[in-house]
Amino acid sequence: MALKGRAKRNYNRTMRYGNWRQIYCDNDGMCQGIREDGELCAAVDALEIHEETDGISVISWKLLCILCHCALRSHKGDSTSRRYASKLAEDIAEEMRECGGLENWKKAFHIREKK
Repeated sequence: MALKGRAKRNYNRTMRYGNWRQIYCDNDGMCQGIREDGELCAAVDALEIHEETDGISVISWKLLCILCHCALRSHKGDSTSRRYASKLAEDIAEEMRECGGLENWKKAFHIREKK
C-alpha cells in the first residue's frame, strides 16, 4: 500500500533529514532567518528545513520560512515553484494533538532538550 498525505511527507522527511522532529525542536519551531534589520525572523508558518553545507557535506540544518529561504544567496534567481506549501508545522501540530500534548510527543519521538 502506498503512503499518502502526512505519512508520505513524514517518510520523505525522515529519508532526507533523519530526525527532522529534533531539528524542528532545536529551532524552537520558528524561522531562524535573519531579517534585514538584523533581528530573527521567527515566523512559524510555511517552514522548511534548510541544509547548510560546505559544498560536500551537510554541516547543519535549520528552519526557514519560504521568504527567508528564497532570499538566500544560493537561491537567488531560482524560480522556486512549489506545488504546495510546506506542511511541516501543521504535521507536527497534528502529531502533538494525537500524542496528547508536547511532552507526550517528545517522549514518543525521543526528542531531547536542545543543548
